[in-house]
Amino acid sequence: MPIILKNSKILEFIDLEGNKFSGNIPTWVDDNLRNLQFLRLRGNLFNGTIPSNLCNLKNLQILDLAHNQLEGNIPQNLSNFKVMMGNVRNGLSFVCKNRFPQLCYDGKKKIIQSIKLSYFNYSLSQLMLMVNIDLSKNYLVGSIPREITMLKGLIGLNLSHNNLTGTIPTGIGEAESLESLDLSFNQLSGPIPKSLSKLNSLGVLRLSHNNFSGDIPQEGHLSTFNDASNFDGNPNLCGSPLPVKCVNENTFESPKIENQDPEEDKWEKWLLYIMIMFGYGVGFWGAVGVLIWKKSLRYVYFKFVDEIIDKVHAIIRWR
Repeated sequence: MPIILKNSKILEFIDLEGNKFSGNIPTWVDDNLRNLQFLRLRGNLFNGTIPSNLCNLKNLQILDLAHNQLEGNIPQNLSNFKVMMGNVRNGLSFVCKNRFPQLCYDGKKKIIQSIKLSYFNYSLSQLMLMVNIDLSKNYLVGSIPREITMLKGLIGLNLSHNNLTGTIPTGIGEAESLESLDLSFNQLSGPIPKSLSKLNSLGVLRLSHNNFSGDIPQEGHLSTFNDASNFDGNPNLCGSPLPVKCVNENTFESPKIENQDPEEDKWEKWLLYIMIMFGYGVGFWGAVGVLIWKKSLRYVYFKFVDEIIDKVHAIIRWR
């Protein structure tokens, strides 16, 4: 990164996209470029880790480090991005209205931003409304910082095509302004948080090609994502819109015995028949045996039978 920028203490916009800059992102950015609001280093050869002190740029509202060779973890102190948290006024809005209105509202001045899976040309005046983090297509590892859920002013978040692990922070629904969320092509796992249903402005959701498991929540706004490509490539994920249906735990399914031995099955049937015959024999001879060996019971039994027969005959004669 050109060292001459170190002395540009009032610099507010840096766009170095599509060059061959290499090496580490310098740590002096935090100390020397305190007014920076737009940092775009996309499409270069930067390597090493993302300096954690970049998060001290409290006015930064667009951080685009995509398509580089960055490694290591995503910085944890993302809550230092005050504009992204929605705690201070929009920095670009202040610049456009008070410093360089002729530059901001000149339709010929365009800046490309990647958002919602597409590239768009934005004028500086349009960038007033853009708050975006794009770290896609690097070699980042580790988990998604929980602090990212605190960025209530964040509109676009793209962490795709990295090597991120762990789960999606359960409080992701607190980032209430998100319109585009792309976490595809990582190694993320666990269930999809139901809190995503709180993101009513979400227009793009890409969670494909990870290791997510369980059913896809259908609460609230999540029910509108009906394209299976948003979720495919997760072998343990089930439910609409995927063709894999979730197993209802309340449904009883008899276990299937595979590779059953035919000879063993034959002997089981014969054993069942023998048990039935044995039970019938015990019941029959238990009753008959009592009548045979107990004369008093036998006399009562046959007397009862004779009385029944006499009554039947009397009824027949009467009719």
